[in-house]
Amino acid sequence: MVFEDMHPNCYLTCSKILGLYNDYGGGDQPAVREHRVINPLLIDSYPVGFFDGVAQGNKGGCGFRLWIDESHSFKGWTGVDGCLNNFSELVAAWAILFWSKRMNIKEIRIFGDSRVVIDWLDGKSAIHSINLLHWCDRIR
Repeated sequence: MVFEDMHPNCYLTCSKILGLYNDYGGGDQPAVREHRVINPLLIDSYPVGFFDGVAQGNKGGCGFRLWIDESHSFKGWTGVDGCLNNFSELVAAWAILFWSKRMNIKEIRIFGDSRVVIDWLDGKSAIHSINLLHWCDRIR
């Protein structure tokens, strides 16, 4: 949904890749930052959910995956117009909680890749966008 009606320029994309590689790549040292991958099939307790959102140029999309057990899951997604990335992440978090409630799930672990949104929802940081306060309150 985010990239609908967009036509990428291959030459510009390759030029940017080469420029970034020249600036940051090619070193002999391994990357310092670790990347943790969560495989739903290795999780020891269910249900568990994953959410994500993205936005570019006032078009966004969000989605979720709700695993009931290692072999049954539900997924949902939607496009969101007129939004920024944080809003699409919040809508995705709300959607997974909405469907969990509809399926009468009382306890669930939820994972997302947006540290800003997770900290807002956990109350570790304050949200400064008045347009998003309602969504954070509703999710909590």
